Amino acid sequence: MTLAIAGIALAVVQPAVTRAAVLAAEGSLGSPSLGAMTHAFSAERIGGAINLALALVAIALAVWRPRLGQSARDSTGDDTG
Repeated sequence: MTLAIAGIALAVVQPAVTRAAVLAAEGSLGSPSLGAMTHAFSAERIGGAINLALALVAIALAVWRPRLGQSARDSTGDDTG
């Protein structure tokens, strides 16, 4: 599960990092493109929202996973403890 979350985060972040590097190179040459920068910032916002959602899902699973396992054990009628 952790690898899946990390893979999704990398798939979201890597293109934005590459685009930012290109924009930085263009800016250092003195010819920044405002349209490209606007698109990059929009992609960064979307990527940040996706990463926030993934983090919240991971936290929710970490909090509720023990309870979900306990509920399944209790429903089988196992009273060994």
